[in-house]
Amino acid sequence: LSTATAPASDDAALDAVLDELADRYGDPPASVLTLLGVSRLRRQAQKLGLSDVVVMGTNLRLVGLDLPDSRQLRLQRMYPGSKWFGQQRVATVPLPTGASDDDLVAWVGHVLTNLYASESVGAPSAQ
Repeated sequence: LSTATAPASDDAALDAVLDELADRYGDPPASVLTLLGVSRLRRQAQKLGLSDVVVMGTNLRLVGLDLPDSRQLRLQRMYPGSKWFGQQRVATVPLPTGASDDDLVAWVGHVLTNLYASESVGAPSAQ
């Protein structure tokens, strides 16, 4: 499991581990599914080139990539109250209130896609 959840592994390795767990022990508990979701999220951030994705208080802090002006406008439009600190290459985004762990993992994935994925990938719209 630790090798499959490493940031360098691919989704196929995670899916294989999940299939093996389900085959041996039945449906995995929600905490295992959340762990796998976090692992996918970490790999997404690494592939995008972010050095840090952390929750600090009531904000998500994203570090390591430049945001062009168009993406800074997107940040402000899609996530009101967000801030961009250009010299440090840091974006802070207010967290949604009352979200479950799984919802928060999915939301962070959407934030990463909306702000950092290339336009050719076809980023999903804000929720």
